[in-house]
Amino acid sequence: VYAQALEQSVRPHMSVLEIGAGSGILSMIAARAGARHVYACEMEPRLAQVAQENINKNGLADRITLLVKKSTDLQIGTDLPEPVDLLVSEIVDNALLGEEVLPTLEDAQARLVKPQAVILPTRMALCGALIGGAPWTKFCRASSVNGFDLSALNQLAPPKSIVADHGLVPDDLLSEIHTLFEFDFSQPAHHPASSAQLDVSVRQAGTLDGLLQWIRLDFGQGLVFENRPPTHYAQSWTPVLHVFATSRSVAPGDVVKLH
Repeated sequence: VYAQALEQSVRPHMSVLEIGAGSGILSMIAARAGARHVYACEMEPRLAQVAQENINKNGLADRITLLVKKSTDLQIGTDLPEPVDLLVSEIVDNALLGEEVLPTLEDAQARLVKPQAVILPTRMALCGALIGGAPWTKFCRASSVNGFDLSALNQLAPPKSIVADHGLVPDDLLSEIHTLFEFDFSQPAHHPASSAQLDVSVRQAGTLDGLLQWIRLDFGQGLVFENRPPTHYAQSWTPVLHVFATSRSVAPGDVVKLH
């Protein structure tokens, strides 16, 4: 999806900044798509060294400049000759916000990109739905094992678990899907700390164990990545299960209040 977005968005006159270059793959895709010049920002020196080797091996050293520092330390006139035309980043984690994506992009939009720059992804969201029962109950709750009651272990249940697919199909969700938070980068904006309250209606009977959360990245032009299970392709992000303190039975029409 990132490759398609860059191929559709990059124009020959454009300068591109990638924040969190990692292996250098997105910077190289941007260069291949025809960008005038690409600046790849990577703050981890050892990883930046590897990215530079990849860039050199692929014959793109004359079109990609590697900047070994945090993007918030970049300066126009020193590191970049001028604000860029396109910003691309992949600095989200399983819970979307854990790699400081919001303050990083706020800073970049304020200082490092042109007013009408293309931002990829353009929008990001956290989505979620109520979940529970098999196979989730055995995944996040201890009960009887080999004839012994081990339920006391539930006192140590983590409030958040990274979960694999577990063969989940849409019918396993106990509620409709909700957008928990959404962030739009099409215009510069400040994203202060905030909270939300949701009244979520149960749509089918079952055992409620928690809230399953996943990410959605919208690149515009109909290009969307979403790791809502089941996923049928290899990807780096895994849904997150927010485990409730106790499980309980629910029926259609019940309302669960989430904060």
